Amino acid sequence: MSKVSRSTRVDRNRLAKTYPFLYRVPRYTYLNEPPISYEIGEICFSSNDIAIYNFETTYAEIPSVVITSKGEDLNVWIESLSTTSVTFRASVNTNSCVSFQIVSIGT
Repeated sequence: MSKVSRSTRVDRNRLAKTYPFLYRVPRYTYLNEPPISYEIGEICFSSNDIAIYNFETTYAEIPSVVITSKGEDLNVWIESLSTTSVTFRASVNTNSCVSFQIVSIGT
């Protein structure tokens, strides 16, 4: 399941009244519809093979999660995922850290 969010480029000067003899350099901004929310972080295993991260916000739908091990040759996977937390599992007991990205595109 993947979703694509398209952005619309809008000139902010066109939203305000300007007179024809004045040239204004365009100030572009991007509007996303639907809104995108994400979290980026790092979590460390403390001499075990399981780590739990509770999301900062509660998502309406289950978000997408990407995890990458740092440094060591370590297999890490997502054991369980819900709208409030994610559980990571490692192949061995370790003290290493992993990086993660959580992305949710609202509907």
